[in-house]
Amino acid sequence: MAADMMPGFHKLLSAQDRSLHLRKEFVVRMGNVPTTECPNCNGTGAVTSPTNIPIVVRAFAGGILGASLGPGGMVIGAAGAALMDGTVTTSQKCSQCNGRGKVEVDKSRKVQHASRTPSGWHRQGGKTMKMYHGTTAANAQSILENGFKPSSNGMLGKGVYVSADIEKAKRYGHSVLEVEAKLGKTKKIDSQSHPMRTSWHSHGYDSAWVPANCGMVSSGLTETCIFDPDRIRVIREV
Repeated sequence: MAADMMPGFHKLLSAQDRSLHLRKEFVVRMGNVPTTECPNCNGTGAVTSPTNIPIVVRAFAGGILGASLGPGGMVIGAAGAALMDGTVTTSQKCSQCNGRGKVEVDKSRKVQHASRTPSGWHRQGGKTMKMYHGTTAANAQSILENGFKPSSNGMLGKGVYVSADIEKAKRYGHSVLEVEAKLGKTKKIDSQSHPMRTSWHSHGYDSAWVPANCGMVSSGLTETCIFDPDRIRVIREV
């Protein structure tokens, strides 16, 4: 009977040994890996961005809530909600860390070398777009270390020039940076004679956009000028 139990006993020991080995391997792999604060989310594990709720939605919700106050409550509630600030902050899990704000030291170095997020970028409003900025290798390194510096002049006036078309960016230099831009309030400029071609920012706009094939430039490629460089963060060098 004892002999019959031996094979099962050996199997149990073998399973325990494998389990112990796996736990030791996990400690060796994970326990001794140095980590540091994620530079993308500043150690929070999440990135936030503002989202605007359309005025129609705000008015409808306000009207529903106001209806409980009586016949005039719906109108008052809808009007009040429409006048309120419709910006809410949404949060998403950081894509560059373990979700708890920590990254391996080597990965952190790579992120810091290849990307740059200005302070307050996540709080900037407007549509976020992936775009490209072409420049020299020396300028690209300076941008990664110190951020963008606006051009003092150009087709659309002062600002940082980017494009949704990578071919347009390549015309400005061999080093192309992939960026995410918070466009804010955008003005379309589709002719050289446009009255706000270089003065759009003084009229309350955050960026100016030249559509493709509108006749502004001979190449027909689209281009965008963003006044505030803190609206642009570098994702990587292409």
